[in-house]
This record gives sequence, C-alpha cells and structure tokens, in this order.
Amino acid sequence: MNTNPVAVTLETELQNGDLIAILVFQNISTHSVFLDKYTAYLADEPINNLFKIADKNGVLLDYSGIQIKRRFNKNDFVELKAGASVKASVALNDWYKFQQGEHTYSILYSGFNHSYEKQKIFEMTSNEAVVKYVK
Repeated sequence: MNTNPVAVTLETELQNGDLIAILVFQNISTHSVFLDKYTAYLADEPINNLFKIADKNGVLLDYSGIQIKRRFNKNDFVELKAGASVKASVALNDWYKFQQGEHTYSILYSGFNHSYEKQKIFEMTSNEAVVKYVK
C-alpha cells in the first residue's frame, strides 16, 4: 500500500530558450496535507538540489544553486486539501549546468516533504521526463 499522500507529475517545456520544469503536486489522500513551499518550488527560488538531470550516458548535471539547512516554521508550509493540486515551475537552466549544444536529458524530481505538526515526513517523486535541450 502506498502511504505517500502526494502524487507528483513532471512535464517540461521550452520558453524563450529556457528549459522549464512544470510540477503538479496532487493530494491523493482523504485529508489535508501541508507542503513545504521550498521543496515544492512554491517559493521564489530553489534552496536545494531536488532534480536529478542526467545526460544520455547517465552523467548527472551539477547543481549550481544554493543549498541551505534550515529550521522550519508554519510559514514554510501551504495547505493542500484532499484531492486538490498545486502547480509550480522552475527554469532548470538557471540552476543546473547544461552542456553546450543539443543533448538529450532525463529529468526526475525527488524531495522529502518535511514534517508539520502531526504530519510525518514523506518523499515526493515524479515521473521521469526525457527532453532534448540546446544550450
């Protein structure tokens, strides 16, 4: 039985030369879930490496953003009611070191949603997306 209350769907699109990851977080449980805004990319900018982006040889791209260890407070979370979903997007080329030229990449989102009050920590993992991207 899957005890993960949130399903994550990943799609990608190109916008003005940027490779955009679009994440949809859907609460598949029967009760409200509290999402960490930073882990779900609902905050202004990423503060951790939550994507695994690999080239066709399986070599992972380097993450160039910041990584912060932090204490959590109630303002870090947003309520997602049962059955509801929320969409987030991030320009991956702003935070990952893509190779020059055209390459094919596999992209996977994976992050731990932290505990909030009585809610326990749980992992959120998306489907894998494959995309060609020219830098």
